[in-house]
Order: sequence, then structure tokens, then C-alpha cells
Amino acid sequence: MERIEFGQTVSDQVLDESLVDVRLDMSNLWVSSMIKRDMILGVVDYVKSLLLTCNFSPELADIPLKFEEPIYGMMIPKFIHFCAPGLILSFCFYLPIMFTTGAIMMEREAGLLERSLIAGMTILEVVVAHTVLQ
Repeated sequence: MERIEFGQTVSDQVLDESLVDVRLDMSNLWVSSMIKRDMILGVVDYVKSLLLTCNFSPELADIPLKFEEPIYGMMIPKFIHFCAPGLILSFCFYLPIMFTTGAIMMEREAGLLERSLIAGMTILEVVVAHTVLQ
């Protein structure tokens, strides 16, 4: 309150005591970016309501940037758009492995794997052949 009331003549102690130190977990960039955005917008909304309560103009709390609707995408993205590439890549990796494993198990059950091994193929060659075909 003193910070708003006294403006540029406020003491250093009041300035130091009115700061909030924030340390975000940046291991998930999307989530931390959304938290950071929400915290900044929350502080701006709080200061606007405080200024309005104190009979000051709430426009004093506005930052000098106005974010318009984006050209591509949405203003508030959805989490599924962030995690979709990872899901697609995991499917691209695990589905061929499952099909290869299933094919080798069917060959083993039918006796074809044993026949190939007796003919001189190694198990590594069988796995590589299935991997190349998948």
C-alpha cells in the first residue's frame, strides 16, 4: 500500500519487503509458462482492483503491451497440443516393436522360428529381418 501511496519517495525497506521471489520448476516448459502467465495476470488484476479501491485509475497497472489474438493458434493453448508430438512418437516406436514381438511369437508357436534357426539363421538375424519389414 505504501508503495502505491508514496510512489517514487517510498523507502528502500518497503521496496525490499514488497517483493515476492518466485522459483518455478522449469522441467515442464508448457506448465511453467502457463503458471508464470497466470501469476503475472493475477498480480496485474490484483493491483488494478487495489487501485480501483483506492480511487485511482486502474489503467495505471496496465503494462504497455496489448496482446491481440494470435495469427496462428490460440491465445490460451490446450495441454493436448503440447503433449501430442510425444504421444505420436511413442506410438511410432512402440507399435512396430509390439508387432515384431507378436510376429516372432507366432513363428515360434508355429515352429517356423525353430526351422529358421536350424537352417542357420541366428536369433539376431530373425529380429533384424522382422524389424526391417515392420
